[in-house]
Amino acid sequence: MSFFHQLPFETLSTIVSYICNPQDLYQCTLTSTAFYKLANPKLWHAPTDVTTTSYYEFARTLLNDNQIDNLRSLPLGHYIRRLDLSFALTDLGYSAGVRLLFTYTPLLEILTIDLSGPIRSFRHKYREAKPVSKNLLLLCPRLRVVSRTDRYLNFLKALGHCHQLHTLHLVDTDIIFDGLWNLRHCPLESLSVKSMTWTAHDKLHDLHQFTRLSSLKITTNDRYDIVDRLLFLSPPQQSTILVFPCLKTLHLHCHGSDGVSTRTLVHILTTYPQLQELSILVIKLTIIQGPVFPHLNSLILEDFDRSTDGAASLLTAEVFRNTRNEAVRSWIHACPALTDFNYEAFWHLDERYLYDTLDMQRIRSGGPL
Repeated sequence: MSFFHQLPFETLSTIVSYICNPQDLYQCTLTSTAFYKLANPKLWHAPTDVTTTSYYEFARTLLNDNQIDNLRSLPLGHYIRRLDLSFALTDLGYSAGVRLLFTYTPLLEILTIDLSGPIRSFRHKYREAKPVSKNLLLLCPRLRVVSRTDRYLNFLKALGHCHQLHTLHLVDTDIIFDGLWNLRHCPLESLSVKSMTWTAHDKLHDLHQFTRLSSLKITTNDRYDIVDRLLFLSPPQQSTILVFPCLKTLHLHCHGSDGVSTRTLVHILTTYPQLQELSILVIKLTIIQGPVFPHLNSLILEDFDRSTDGAASLLTAEVFRNTRNEAVRSWIHACPALTDFNYEAFWHLDERYLYDTLDMQRIRSGGPL
């Protein structure tokens, strides 16, 4: 014990920085006063047991240990920066527990809420969780990262004045997202929206307000004719007035149509030269000649060709395969910085051709596909 007392505070801090296991951190808090002051904030930074226990009981733990003593300068809840809340069918006090939990975590920065679990027979319990959203803004004003999976729209309205919010992930399967305009004062840098029932074509104005976005990931039920109107301010296809000038990551999957043309794909990469990661559906990928995209390091493409009927001959299938081989080869040469590549082509929905990073490396070394 005397050995640890002789170590400088900076050395102890370095030791604790390498400890990640909660049980080990807890043992550190029992070692000495210095270790307690260093390990306790890290132990409570992101409590791992919140997803498996009653939220109400967990909040009561914070309440019962809310006193400041000579070892700790802040109540336990003030050390919590990250919470992962999943709806538990066995947690009858979910709503009250979470509201109480937010009350004692005023410095919360990262929040994940997953309410996608309840089945129909428990839908009455799910309704109890709705008030959580209404209290979130006042109780946790420092939120920076929020991920939410559920069917409650007013959550976006509650986030409207979180002026430190820079990352938002929304996942939903049953309802149309709305209220993005409420986030106009948030400095969003990363936005992810995934919904098979949501369409963005009438929400483009709301999306255009997030001009600081460096990452945009959208899965919707739109047609791909919204791509130009989403990414460019002017209606014509060849517009070069960018909506998101800082964009580096783009994942765009519109399940209302087959995909974008090679021409549109080239237009996106040409006008967004800083784009480093692109994932999108295409239709009939063709050979590219001329343009080079030196900054692109990840390219994920899915190609659906439904232009021919089911009676296509083997010769037609062979032509399809050869055409795609040449197209893939040309795109790999046009993107010299690629480190991640995946191209998946579907023929009549029953035949699949896959080209991945290993094929890319083979092409660059002069080998065949």
